[in-house]
Amino acid sequence: MTETPEVQRKVHFGPFAYDLNRKQLFKDGDAVDLQPKMLETLHALALRPGEVVEKADLIKLVWPDTIVEDTGLARNISQLRRALGEEPGSETYIQTVPRRGYRLAVAAPVNGAAKRSPRVAAVAAVLAVCLLPLVYWQFYSPSRWLPGREGRADVAVMPFQGEPVGFSEALAAELAGYSHVRVISPSTIRRYRFIRVPDHWTARILGVDVMIDGEWPAAGAVLGGTARLTDVHTGRMIWSGRIQQGEAETAVKSVAGSVASRLSERR
Repeated sequence: MTETPEVQRKVHFGPFAYDLNRKQLFKDGDAVDLQPKMLETLHALALRPGEVVEKADLIKLVWPDTIVEDTGLARNISQLRRALGEEPGSETYIQTVPRRGYRLAVAAPVNGAAKRSPRVAAVAAVLAVCLLPLVYWQFYSPSRWLPGREGRADVAVMPFQGEPVGFSEALAAELAGYSHVRVISPSTIRRYRFIRVPDHWTARILGVDVMIDGEWPAAGAVLGGTARLTDVHTGRMIWSGRIQQGEAETAVKSVAGSVASRLSERR
């Protein structure tokens, strides 16, 4: 028989509470002493509250090393009922399931955390419903750069790793010259960088469609650096290109042109 998880510490029924870990019965907060076999019977039933525990299982748990007939189990159940204050024939707490076994008629075990009130559950449901459109827009809604969409694309230019002074500002200014591209101010991006917000979260917070980032080529690098255009919503890389050392002005125009061509109004 599967033991109840440790977090499910108490089973409540009527004025009683049974502590599964301590194997102790309480009534209105006061400890109630039971004879050993009655306590073992209650424990076996409390492990599966609301479920039928077969007679054979009960006998194995309560008398593991002794042969006991059903009549012995029935007598033990009767004594336990009297100890719980049940009226004869009422089966208030322990129910008989004919030809099968017995059931402790209680709610599910209560863990240490307080149950949420219906009002709290309702508020949580409303908040979840309100949050769904935001989650969809941020993570699943396709960006405006995709084929079939019209209008302007909102772009964030992230400072490139190791870039020469003024490169990302120049790139943003070049992109701003295209009518179908709307660029977030580089100074706004740098404020988020200053407080160490990751670039992809900065882009989501600002509500842009795409972001541009990359690495400026290190001195002596054979392959040069990289510029990337990424769909903020899906994480898909739309375009990437190489940047060669010592070509900052050329790189600004080349990257801006490549990005703008992929953000055209109609594709």
